[in-house]
Amino acid sequence: MVVAIDGPAGSGKSSVAGLLAKRLSDGEGRGFRLVNSGKLYRAITLGCLRAGIDPLDGDAALAFARSAEIDYRTERLILNGEDVTDLLHTDEIDRLSSPLSAFVPIRRLVNAIIRKIAESSNVVVEGRDMTSAVFPDAEFRF
Repeated sequence: MVVAIDGPAGSGKSSVAGLLAKRLSDGEGRGFRLVNSGKLYRAITLGCLRAGIDPLDGDAALAFARSAEIDYRTERLILNGEDVTDLLHTDEIDRLSSPLSAFVPIRRLVNAIIRKIAESSNVVVEGRDMTSAVFPDAEFRF
């Protein structure tokens, strides 16, 4: 099952999505996974910076993102086998991840990653385009 939440920045969608995923889960990691598209863009940005790639070079960032292993384990974001969740909120990543997310091929790739995660899990997904482009037929859309 997919519960999709989108809306403008600062509208509380992350808070609501987190509470909903917890409420729908059993506390043992079973139930609904929380997937935040913003964390995926931030992880790609972090990975590019670590690899010496300018995240604003769309083609180079896309090549990196295609080769990277990106996944969620519970609510933690894993990049190439490393939990990077706590590294995703720096001034530099804040500044670079938004322009990176505007690059359409990167958006398509992130959306494909989210869809793949949803194939094997019940998910609460939140972020850009969740109800319009990623899951327009989700069971629940907000």
